[in-house]
Amino acid sequence: MVRSQRPFNPGALKRFAIPEIRARLGPETLVRRYTVLVPVEELKAGQAPRTLATPKDLRKLHLMFVKHFGGVTYAATVPSLVGSGARDPRRPVQTQELNKHAYFSVYAAAVRASDEYFLALQKELAEALAEGVILIERQDVTIL
Repeated sequence: MVRSQRPFNPGALKRFAIPEIRARLGPETLVRRYTVLVPVEELKAGQAPRTLATPKDLRKLHLMFVKHFGGVTYAATVPSLVGSGARDPRRPVQTQELNKHAYFSVYAAAVRASDEYFLALQKELAEALAEGVILIERQDVTIL
């Protein structure tokens, strides 16, 4: 059964957007950098391309990150990343697909509340885009 897509809802993150998640950037500061890969198109052999996140969804994400974290880094063009592989590694030929993504990189405070925010974002994006997996990477970095 194919789930239906819906627009991304920034309101789903409101309760997670507490002041403690905003990083205080400065020399010798430990922060977390979260990279969010947002699927915008999926291509499978013999099928029409499937649109996932829309330009409006991406704009909402951009504005939400600025509001919640004070800023965001993103690619000037969409798609900015392309991934290729098998949806099911046990059936690599039959499930081959190409995915196009937009990415956003956000600096957040190195606290548990930041992880909770991005886990909630992952859930909201998966539900809105009717996708099983939304990739969000976390790196601990020191600002020099």
